[in-house]
Amino acid sequence: MASIGGNTVLFLKGVVAPKGESLEEVTRPGVSGHSFSKMGERSSVITVETLIDLTSASARNTMITTYRALVGTAVTVVDDFSKSTTGVIVHDVQEISSKMGASAVGGINGGKVLLHCRWRLQLP
Repeated sequence: MASIGGNTVLFLKGVVAPKGESLEEVTRPGVSGHSFSKMGERSSVITVETLIDLTSASARNTMITTYRALVGTAVTVVDDFSKSTTGVIVHDVQEISSKMGASAVGGINGGKVLLHCRWRLQLP
Protein backbone atom coordinates (compact mmCIF):
# COMPACT_ATOMS: atom_id res chain seq x y z
CA MET A 1 0.00 0.00 0.00
CA ALA A 2 1.26 3.46 -0.87
CA SER A 3 1.67 6.12 1.81
CA ILE A 4 3.06 9.56 2.55
CA GLY A 5 4.22 10.27 6.09
CA GLY A 6 2.47 7.12 7.35
CA ASN A 7 -0.87 8.10 5.79
CA THR A 8 -1.99 5.19 3.62
CA VAL A 9 -3.58 6.07 0.27
CA LEU A 10 -5.35 4.08 -2.46
CA PHE A 11 -2.76 5.16 -5.02
CA LEU A 12 0.22 7.44 -5.37
CA LYS A 13 0.71 8.70 -8.92
CA GLY A 14 4.28 9.86 -9.50
CA VAL A 15 7.80 8.95 -8.42
CA VAL A 16 10.16 10.68 -5.99
CA ALA A 17 13.12 11.85 -8.10
CA PRO A 18 16.50 10.55 -6.93
CA LYS A 19 19.41 12.91 -6.44
CA GLY A 20 21.61 13.42 -9.47
CA GLU A 21 24.11 15.84 -10.93
CA SER A 22 22.44 19.16 -11.71
CA LEU A 23 23.52 21.63 -14.36
CA GLU A 24 23.10 25.37 -14.66
CA GLU A 25 23.22 27.09 -18.03
CA VAL A 26 25.87 29.79 -18.28
CA THR A 27 25.17 32.48 -20.89
CA ARG A 28 26.71 35.82 -21.66
CA PRO A 29 25.17 38.65 -23.70
CA GLY A 30 26.59 38.81 -27.20
CA VAL A 31 28.19 35.35 -27.03
CA SER A 32 26.71 32.55 -29.14
CA GLY A 33 26.26 29.02 -27.92
CA HIS A 34 25.61 27.37 -24.57
CA SER A 35 27.78 26.43 -21.66
CA PHE A 36 26.87 24.53 -18.52
CA SER A 37 28.30 24.40 -15.04
CA LYS A 38 27.91 21.39 -12.73
CA MET A 39 26.18 22.44 -9.50
CA GLY A 40 26.46 19.20 -7.48
CA GLU A 41 23.88 16.55 -6.63
CA ARG A 42 20.32 17.71 -6.16
CA SER A 43 16.85 16.39 -6.75
CA SER A 44 14.00 18.20 -8.44
CA VAL A 45 10.79 19.22 -6.77
CA ILE A 46 8.29 16.69 -8.12
CA THR A 47 4.52 16.53 -8.11
CA VAL A 48 2.62 13.41 -7.08
CA GLU A 49 -1.10 12.80 -6.70
CA THR A 50 -2.88 10.69 -4.11
CA LEU A 51 -6.40 9.34 -3.72
CA ILE A 52 -7.96 8.05 -0.52
CA ASP A 53 -11.45 6.97 0.48
CA LEU A 54 -12.84 8.32 3.76
CA THR A 55 -15.97 7.54 5.74
CA SER A 56 -17.41 11.07 6.04
CA ALA A 57 -17.00 14.74 5.22
CA SER A 58 -15.61 15.36 8.72
CA ALA A 59 -13.00 12.61 8.17
CA ARG A 60 -12.06 14.44 4.95
CA ASN A 61 -11.59 17.69 6.87
CA THR A 62 -9.42 15.89 9.44
CA MET A 63 -7.30 14.29 6.72
CA ILE A 64 -6.73 17.65 4.98
CA THR A 65 -5.53 19.07 8.32
CA THR A 66 -3.28 16.03 8.83
CA TYR A 67 -1.81 16.40 5.34
CA ARG A 68 -1.17 20.14 5.77
CA ALA A 69 0.65 19.48 9.05
CA LEU A 70 3.26 17.56 7.01
CA VAL A 71 4.29 20.65 5.01
CA GLY A 72 7.89 21.55 5.85
CA THR A 73 8.68 18.17 7.38
CA ALA A 74 10.71 15.16 6.22
CA VAL A 75 8.56 12.07 5.65
CA THR A 76 8.82 8.56 4.27
CA VAL A 77 7.09 7.98 0.94
CA VAL A 78 6.09 4.45 -0.08
CA ASP A 79 5.02 4.10 -3.71
CA ASP A 80 2.52 1.68 -5.26
CA PHE A 81 5.32 -0.89 -5.72
CA SER A 82 6.28 -0.75 -1.99
CA LYS A 83 9.50 1.19 -2.69
CA SER A 84 10.25 3.28 0.39
CA THR A 85 12.09 6.63 0.24
CA THR A 86 12.93 8.34 3.54
CA GLY A 87 13.76 11.97 4.25
CA VAL A 88 11.44 13.40 1.57
CA ILE A 89 10.54 17.06 2.20
CA VAL A 90 6.89 18.05 1.75
CA HIS A 91 6.79 21.48 0.08
CA ASP A 92 3.03 21.70 -0.37
CA VAL A 93 -0.20 19.72 -0.52
CA GLN A 94 -3.37 20.87 -2.27
CA GLU A 95 -6.79 19.32 -2.53
CA ILE A 96 -7.69 18.71 -6.17
CA SER A 97 -11.19 17.41 -5.48
CA SER A 98 -13.47 15.70 -3.00
CA LYS A 99 -16.42 13.61 -4.12
CA MET A 100 -19.22 12.10 -2.07
CA GLY A 101 -20.64 8.82 -3.33
CA ALA A 102 -23.99 7.27 -2.49
CA SER A 103 -22.33 4.24 -0.91
CA ALA A 104 -18.88 2.83 -0.23
CA VAL A 105 -17.39 0.63 -2.92
CA GLY A 106 -14.03 -1.03 -2.26
CA GLY A 107 -11.22 1.22 -1.03
CA ILE A 108 -9.17 0.83 2.13
CA ASN A 109 -11.39 2.62 4.64
CA GLY A 110 -14.77 1.51 3.32
CA GLY A 111 -15.64 5.16 2.79
CA LYS A 112 -17.86 6.97 0.35
CA VAL A 113 -15.86 10.22 0.27
CA LEU A 114 -12.93 10.33 -2.19
CA LEU A 115 -10.14 12.84 -1.50
CA HIS A 116 -7.76 13.58 -4.41
CA CYS A 117 -4.65 15.64 -3.55
CA ARG A 118 -1.57 17.01 -5.31
CA TRP A 119 1.74 17.02 -3.40
CA ARG A 120 5.05 18.79 -4.13
CA LEU A 121 7.95 16.72 -2.75
CA GLN A 122 11.75 16.78 -2.87
CA LEU A 123 14.73 14.84 -1.54
CA PRO A 124 17.05 17.30 0.24
